[in-house]
Amino acid sequence: MPMARNPFTAHPHANGETYSQHFGIAFGVGRQLVTAALAAVTHALMPFLFPTTASDKIRALNDCLDRNDRDGLRHKAKLSNASVNDADLNNADLNDADLVSQD
Repeated sequence: MPMARNPFTAHPHANGETYSQHFGIAFGVGRQLVTAALAAVTHALMPFLFPTTASDKIRALNDCLDRNDRDGLRHKAKLSNASVNDADLNNADLNDADLVSQD
């Protein structure tokens, strides 16, 4: 009687990975996508925050996928503008009128 294929290892092995290697890559991609999603939602609510973070992260992940860069998928495609910095504020086209409430 043939042994049933292990559903936890069949797909990783088909891609030349162990379960642990596949877990690390898939978890890393998922973590980065969640980060991009949070940046996009924050940007939707406050357009002056994270103006390019989500699209930059998605482009970086896509680049890693195109190059089959497993280390980048696991760790490297990190957000370079994870906090509000001067570049974010410069890209936001803020002026004093935007910051004053109109009563």
